[in-house]
Amino acid sequence: MLNDIIKRGSVQLERGAIFSTREVKIVLKSLDADQNGTVEEDEFVKWVQKGMSADTEERERMAVKTSLTKKLDQFLTSIANEITMTWTNFMKRSTNVRKSLL
Repeated sequence: MLNDIIKRGSVQLERGAIFSTREVKIVLKSLDADQNGTVEEDEFVKWVQKGMSADTEERERMAVKTSLTKKLDQFLTSIANEITMTWTNFMKRSTNVRKSLL
């Protein structure tokens, strides 16, 4: 999922910069706030909201710490891109529907 979202979000990765199995396990463990072995939707959404609410400078500072934090920043960027594309497409369809109704 992590690597798929990065690809869908049109973020350019450095060569070989996909999440390894070890990194995925680390990420999933950190996302699992209640430590029940499952990442629930609300846990994931809270993590995304926290990451998206960070200002650009803070995200840049975090991204350079390790290769994993850089990948996580790219993951957040991909989510933002996907949301933007989805919203843009929705607005285009809505505009076309309104025009066809006139």
